[in-house]
Amino acid sequence: MTHKEHVEALWRLSLQRTNVPQAPHWHIGFHEPVAQTPLMAYEEVSAQ
Repeated sequence: MTHKEHVEALWRLSLQRTNVPQAPHWHIGFHEPVAQTPLMAYEEVSAQ
């Protein structure tokens, strides 16, 4: 059981707003160029 005064105090505390920092925006776009090795380079090495 809870006292009415305690519920009122908890209610007042719940109404107080705290500034919560926004979560960082993690955007991965995969637009950066990536080095590519032609398949022929591996075929030549495996043929030796």
